[in-house]
Amino acid sequence: NNPSYMYLNSGIYDVTLYIESDLGCKDTLKKEAYITLQYPEADFVANAQNICLGDQVEFSNLSDGIGLTYLWNFGNGNFSNQMSPKQDFYTDDSFDISLIVTDTFGCSNEKEIFGYIQVQEPVADFLTSGSTSNCPPLISSFTDSSSLDVIAWKWWFSDGSHSTLQNPSHFFANSGSFDVALEVVNQYGCKDTVIKEGLINIFGPTGSFFISDTIICQGDTVQFIPNMHNTDFYIWDFGDGNISNDSLAQYAFQDSGTYT
Repeated sequence: NNPSYMYLNSGIYDVTLYIESDLGCKDTLKKEAYITLQYPEADFVANAQNICLGDQVEFSNLSDGIGLTYLWNFGNGNFSNQMSPKQDFYTDDSFDISLIVTDTFGCSNEKEIFGYIQVQEPVADFLTSGSTSNCPPLISSFTDSSSLDVIAWKWWFSDGSHSTLQNPSHFFANSGSFDVALEVVNQYGCKDTVIKEGLINIFGPTGSFFISDTIICQGDTVQFIPNMHNTDFYIWDFGDGNISNDSLAQYAFQDSGTYT
């Protein structure tokens, strides 16, 4: 008289009651769409799956059900109960994303996608041949050894030059210590930079000099004070045909004029 029935699938169901009396009289009662059964179904998409380190991903909830609550697991130790959350990813890795939905009747459903978010961070690195010289000039060759996903390169040399070749050579015209930097980019626009300070060392003489006076009277003596490095021998040319090999030179200009 009072039956129970277990519905196994979601759907909308009619219920019909057939009765018959002990005298053989019959009647039928049908209630259309009387039972509505909807199991929750978890579903979602992200606005991006291949991202750069530190990028934020927006998740759109496409789940179906009645009075749903949500539990997101982003695979990086972070969780959320929001309907459509946002999440930042700060590790170069792949991340499994799962969403559990629960309806007002306590029924739950889970969707998990393995490796759904991929942080595509390139790694910049390079090798060099010819990094030292006793005298300028020096030609150094640079070989890219960055990760295989790199599609663009930008080199900076601290003498003011740059290059966009993958494996450039560079002409260093002067003595000194020079930094070299390489920035790489992959197909997703993710970047990485490596800077090698003091990589190139050319040990020729470098420096400048000071002049005690630049405006003088005829016959006055001028002192020339060098501020040099890696220097053993000096040749001063005073611009009037006279020279000196003194390290601290001084010279008296006998004729009026402008001298270089």
